[in-house]
Amino acid sequence: MQKSGRSKRSIERSTSVAAWATIGAIAGVLFTLDLFLKSHAASAWAKAPWLGNWLEFSYSENSGIAFGLPLHGWPLLVINIALILALIAFALHSLDFRAASAKLATGLVLGGALGNLYDRLTLGVVRDFLRIGIWPMFNLADTAIVVGVAILLFHLYTASHAGKKSR
Repeated sequence: MQKSGRSKRSIERSTSVAAWATIGAIAGVLFTLDLFLKSHAASAWAKAPWLGNWLEFSYSENSGIAFGLPLHGWPLLVINIALILALIAFALHSLDFRAASAKLATGLVLGGALGNLYDRLTLGVVRDFLRIGIWPMFNLADTAIVVGVAILLFHLYTASHAGKKSR
């Protein structure tokens, strides 16, 4: 029995609620900023090169999947929604949300996925506004997904190695 009188299950539930509140806040801020930048790009940015042609701000609409690959219509929506649900299921089952990296990674990926899904559902395309070098056009949501996955992989790698060292 714990001194505070709270059960272990109650403590885990409150930690889980706090973790998901943090994840929701990260995802919400990212989603809002992504939509703001996409709206601004659509209305204000013509082709605006910075640093020569290395960094460019311009507006583009992507009707395909990532990097303009040709997959359109309802299959793409089904894939987007399935990936979001898979991320949530994976996070619930596999991540230790006491680690800030797990919360940050999940929030970034979820916010980015929701930003692009919003575009697909409301416009039928994803709005892109950045290009670096010869890389295809992308947006803040794409960046958040890539950074979130990188943090998630690092988190999983370090967590698995920490578990091996404690044995």
